[in-house]
Amino acid sequence: MKKIAFIFLAALALTSCDKSEKLMKCGDYEISKTLQGDMLTIVINGDEVVLKQTAAASGARYAGILNDTNVVLWNKGNHWTLFLNDEQPIDCK
Repeated sequence: MKKIAFIFLAALALTSCDKSEKLMKCGDYEISKTLQGDMLTIVINGDEVVLKQTAAASGARYAGILNDTNVVLWNKGNHWTLFLNDEQPIDCK
């Protein structure tokens, strides 16, 4: 029984360390994103910023600051939306 519990915990630890990089396009911005725990590292047109997961009424919301610009990346299901300085939402594909 201990062996099964150890294998389960080891597999769980490996899945929580997922650093898979995904690419997407948000309006005119090319974004790569890497999720690790509650932190989302994104590169927007070559500039990197680490976004921290914040409270969201629905879905997952990540926020941070890049070069004096408030950056929010919001996700619900398979859909992502980018917000820069609380301006109009930018749909991502």
